[in-house]
Amino acid sequence: MERKKKTVQTEKKSRAKHKCPDALDDLIKEFDILPPNFQMKSFTFVLLEQRDLLREQTGDSQATPSIREALNVCLEGTPEEFRKHLESVGAKVAESLPRSKQHMELVYNVSAMANEYCRIYDARTAMWRLVDRLERERKGEITPEHWLTYPLTLSSTILRGEDGNLKSIYLPGLIGKFDDSRLRRCEICNRIFWAKREESKTCSAPCFGILRTRLYRTLTDEEKAERKAQREANKLRNKRLKEIRSKK
Repeated sequence: MERKKKTVQTEKKSRAKHKCPDALDDLIKEFDILPPNFQMKSFTFVLLEQRDLLREQTGDSQATPSIREALNVCLEGTPEEFRKHLESVGAKVAESLPRSKQHMELVYNVSAMANEYCRIYDARTAMWRLVDRLERERKGEITPEHWLTYPLTLSSTILRGEDGNLKSIYLPGLIGKFDDSRLRRCEICNRIFWAKREESKTCSAPCFGILRTRLYRTLTDEEKAERKAQREANKLRNKRLKEIRSKK
């Protein structure tokens, strides 16, 4: 019986250096649930605002609004997918409660939803600030020394180290482990994305199509004619190559 040859699967060239870390990818996906231009409300600010209003209306200096009321204000205008995400987080926390605390299920549910909302709010705000600074750095508006003079303080201080890597980031486990030049903001929809290609300026094919159309409209008639001639030349060359291959 003829022995089958062992097939060795060759791995593709590793692009680990430019691969978006899983934790960062998950965070960006969470942001994408909300429209990029949607302004999230600060839960703490809303809660304090409602507290002051309630105390003024009731005359009770100890009156405190419910977490549910403040959360409802924060969730106004958010997509249904985002609300479902918060509800799923709250449900998981409530389900994990021991039997002795099951009567507090609703309280834990709402608290978990509020905590998740605050976590996404803080992370989203942090990432927007970071991307804004990276963009300004790429444009030459700030230098590495600027990071030391005006450190970007979020949950931790973000600095540009001597080796060129970020010294700290919102996700400490990612320090110096990814190419921060790949973290960008889409020029069309303003969404934060990870650039798989070095030249990428948009987050998706539809946005790239819009950008290409806008750039084409800025060309002069001579430049448009030159591009058209180049396309025709490419078509003719491809046609000839196809004919040559078919004859072989």
